[in-house]
Amino acid sequence: MRTPCFVIGISMMLGILCLSGCTDQQDQNSDTSSPVQFITASPLPDARVGEPYSYSFCKPDCLDENDLCGSDANPSTNPIGGSGPYHFQLESGTGFPPIGLVLHPNGLLKGTPGMTGEKTFTVCAVDLGGHQCCVQVSLKVLEARINVSPSDILVKGQICFDGPCEISTTVLVNSPVPWHIQYVTGSGTTRCYDTVEEFSRYWSVCPNEGGAGETLVTLTTMMYGEATPSDYEELIIDRGSIIRFEAVDDTSNYAELHIALELPYYEQ
Repeated sequence: MRTPCFVIGISMMLGILCLSGCTDQQDQNSDTSSPVQFITASPLPDARVGEPYSYSFCKPDCLDENDLCGSDANPSTNPIGGSGPYHFQLESGTGFPPIGLVLHPNGLLKGTPGMTGEKTFTVCAVDLGGHQCCVQVSLKVLEARINVSPSDILVKGQICFDGPCEISTTVLVNSPVPWHIQYVTGSGTTRCYDTVEEFSRYWSVCPNEGGAGETLVTLTTMMYGEATPSDYEELIIDRGSIIRFEAVDDTSNYAELHIALELPYYEQ
């Protein structure tokens, strides 16, 4: 018999910390109560499609698949009881981790998830005598991260003698979900073709939002005769900007674009 999850945290804006454990867990080899005690956070930390994930049910954490959980050199603080070292296994008929993740015998859940969704499964800690303690956990896999290519741009400027001239470049935004420009740091604007001056350099971003899939985004700035003096050894790099492309419904899913302007030499 497993006990329900008990709360050891406090309610906050970020939610409630919840640890699940087992008591009166029956041994797999007898009718006696298991001496093994094992608890774990549920839900587990979120994973993301296409990004490596690692979580250790053994504490202190196992860092790779070859570590032992509960060795004499590295005693376990979770699980405890029974006779270590411990191994971990999935309980039959209670579900599986997300596709792409593997539970290794030392309790290391590792891999790269390939599909979004939430999975519930049960992990058992087992000692040398076959005594076990099983805990149900859940794990959510988030959408793949937004990608901007290129993500670091140095735009070459030009000298404009007859009036202001427009300088532009493009980037490709690849996103599995709708996105928008959440904020611009350094200098720039989130308004499409509405150049609002901030600091010494400003950029317009158009379009400033998009749906799932690929979107070609144009970044534009105006030059008014700025140049690097001819006696300078290196070209001046005008103040750069960091522009964030963020998922509409997931503030943790974003990509940042670093953009700056190189001022050409002034030649008389």
